[in-house]
Amino acid sequence: GRLVVADTGTRTCGYAAEILASACEETFSSLKAAPRRVTPPDCPIPTSPHLANHFYPRALHVARVVAELMGRNPMDVMVVEPEAPLDVPHASFTGPF
Repeated sequence: GRLVVADTGTRTCGYAAEILASACEETFSSLKAAPRRVTPPDCPIPTSPHLANHFYPRALHVARVVAELMGRNPMDVMVVEPEAPLDVPHASFTGPF
């Protein structure tokens, strides 16, 4: 099969890296293509909502990686995403800051 792991954590030493390592150790001979990670870059997480909207992987990023693994043109993928900003706390959150 094929494997894509999406995570909002870091690319290096994150959950996605550990899942891929385990999958490769246990099922490498069953994989038809190299496994792929869809994660934010390995750099500090932005605190501005405007920067966060361009930092975290979105549905389009995941869909394009899946299309590429399936031998399709990733630029042909279109995803309708909600306009809601990312990384904004719920109104009920009051602290600790």
